[in-house]
Amino acid sequence: MDNFLKKVKEMKELNYKYLLDSQGEVNFVLYVSSPTKPDKTFYPVRSLITLLAMLSSVTLAVIIILIKHRIKNSA
Repeated sequence: MDNFLKKVKEMKELNYKYLLDSQGEVNFVLYVSSPTKPDKTFYPVRSLITLLAMLSSVTLAVIIILIKHRIKNSA
């Protein structure tokens, strides 16, 4: 019985809280600051990615050419 009374009391408190929230006025202000320029600009590493892709493709092409050359000479 004691547990039931605690639950009822909690429900009444929540109901009262929600009732106050629903009837109350909103008393806050949204503040939007003006945009500012960042201190340091960030450059993407697109050139580095392109360079690595080019080097890996050239390396793979050289390996394939060497393997084909070795197979051709051994046969």
